[in-house]
Amino acid sequence: MYDRMGDLLSEFLDNGQLPPERKSSDAVTTEETERNENRLEIPVHLCADFARLGFSSESGVPSYSECRRAYKKKLLQSHPDLKNDNPVLQKAAAKVTKDLLFVWQRISAWYKEQCLL
Repeated sequence: MYDRMGDLLSEFLDNGQLPPERKSSDAVTTEETERNENRLEIPVHLCADFARLGFSSESGVPSYSECRRAYKKKLLQSHPDLKNDNPVLQKAAAKVTKDLLFVWQRISAWYKEQCLL
């Protein structure tokens, strides 16, 4: 197979022509079909957790790195150490941080179960 491809390429180069382009629409359609067949959906029991990180269930499953980035961003926004001046806000931020940690542990465990890491 590779010999034939090499022969075709050298033939086109000797003639000073470029090889004709393949129609990518067929390839894209096949790739999209395979992607849709293999596409995971967010499990029902984790929809609220993904929504808490800012992902909708309609957009499909985000990558692990996207989830991690969203988790860290939310964690930085509500970290209790940033609310030192007000004890009430600090207590509320501690609760939010605890909830985010629980959400992240559930999502992370699901990614590990699905072997998506």
